[in-house]
Amino acid sequence: DNSILVKRDKRVDFTSKKVIGANKTETFSFLISVRNNKAERIKITVADQIPVSSNSSISVDAVELSGGRLNTQTGEIKWELEINPQETRQLILTYSAKYPKDRTVILE
Repeated sequence: DNSILVKRDKRVDFTSKKVIGANKTETFSFLISVRNNKAERIKITVADQIPVSSNSSISVDAVELSGGRLNTQTGEIKWELEINPQETRQLILTYSAKYPKDRTVILE
């Protein structure tokens, strides 16, 4: 629908990489903006996903979900929103991954 605008931007100030002992910790943060340009109120479901690790030496934790519901099996996050006309709602998605520093892990 062209009247509903959804944007997902990386929050550079809240994204970091740290090496602590034998592990690396990377934190990623995104700002999701949903704008309703329609003349009436809308109900919308916004879905996103965080990585899920099947390796026990790699852990991924949700840090901030702005009220979204996380399915820990699939990593899917859902937000159920009601947005008034001409309103913009902003959601923050932040997660961190901890893994051995001798490994290369793609997290985005």
